[in-house]
Amino acid sequence: MRRVIKASAALAATAALIIPGAAAQAQLNTADTEITFTLLSGPLTITAPIVASLLQDAAGEPTVSGLIPLVTVSDLRVGSTPWTTTAAVNDFVAVLGEGTDTIGKDKVTYTPTLVVPVGATVANSGPVTLNTTKNVVWTTNVSLLTNVTTWTGNIAVDVSAASSLNPYTSTLTHSVA
Repeated sequence: MRRVIKASAALAATAALIIPGAAAQAQLNTADTEITFTLLSGPLTITAPIVASLLQDAAGEPTVSGLIPLVTVSDLRVGSTPWTTTAAVNDFVAVLGEGTDTIGKDKVTYTPTLVVPVGATVANSGPVTLNTTKNVVWTTNVSLLTNVTTWTGNIAVDVSAASSLNPYTSTLTHSVA
């Protein structure tokens, strides 16, 4: 029995010397690296063409219409924050003459068409009368850290109440928030 106890004691003493050495060796065979990163947040922006022309289909037609090509929202913010775009228009004013001939903004219809989202699911208003500022395209789900959406706006103006054969001008404002 004494031999078993002596052997056990010797084995325990040897293990005490070997195991700390093995742990030290394992520490020499590994190296930890702390990995860090920072997500950079960018802006939420909207771009639209500077100029667009509307055309009358035929003389005497009560509507002029045209496209606002490639309105683009770029959302480079980090996260899943939704956004909404709005459209607003001023009254159309005759360029020639005394400038009193106007076509009210309540005669203007805006329709977002050909909406192409990347990184988000979006919805659009369909045709809206721009008598006040209206929501036209918005996110319903943001699936990527950043997203871009483009569309074409179709503008139609009821000119049946126009009192002169003049060129008319107005400003269409797209906004995103």
